[in-house]
Amino acid sequence: MNKLIILKYMERLTKDDIVKYASKQDISIKDNELDLIYAYIKKYPERILNDTLDVIDEIKDDLSDEVYDKLLELYNKYKNKIS
Repeated sequence: MNKLIILKYMERLTKDDIVKYASKQDISIKDNELDLIYAYIKKYPERILNDTLDVIDEIKDDLSDEVYDKLLELYNKYKNKIS
């Protein structure tokens, strides 16, 4: 995937989009986790694309194990598709 396309998607992303995706993945996401993930996506989109593991590790202590593990799983699944 092209980083520009991903960045444009991140600009349009809503909290509801995150909740719906988590629900489809059978992940229960708390309001504080949602707020944190959403804030990072909106404030640091390029950093997320370029230093994903650093960002995930930075917020690890504020996430449940389930949400943290899912973020790592998604990173590992899609890291090769970001060009």
